[in-house]
Amino acid sequence: MHKPQVAYLCDRFACPKCSYPQCRHTTDVAHAINFSKASHDKYIEDEPFGLDWEVNMIYESDGVRFECDVDIDEEEARAYILRALKMYKGKQIKAIYAHVDGDYIDLEYEVARVPFSRIRRITGYLVGTMDRWNDAKTAEEHDRVKHSVPHIYGSGE
Repeated sequence: MHKPQVAYLCDRFACPKCSYPQCRHTTDVAHAINFSKASHDKYIEDEPFGLDWEVNMIYESDGVRFECDVDIDEEEARAYILRALKMYKGKQIKAIYAHVDGDYIDLEYEVARVPFSRIRRITGYLVGTMDRWNDAKTAEEHDRVKHSVPHIYGSGE
């Protein structure tokens, strides 16, 4: 049976010769604009960014993509990128979507997701994993008394 191909809205970082606005789609979900990687082989659909208006101008600087619904000069676009990098220092800004409304401009920032690590308290230490522990510390964790919480709900009592 023939499996149909799915075309996603492209983040336009998939290939260096993207012919936007003619080419707006990709079959690679890793480059889909509204999907994020959930695990090594699973993707989850996000809220779309900047898709409710037509893009007329694209500019890229310092690794940040700037899209606007009207043509503005590159100096102004670069100023918005520098402003965002200063405001959100320490965060990776992927894109800025600008919508001009009269004398005002609405800016929407797309920031890269930050990986989340689980930290637990094991034998008095806050750790994410035990993979860097020596043999003595691993043995201490193995020999400790593990307490459990009694199951209250659904026990039939």
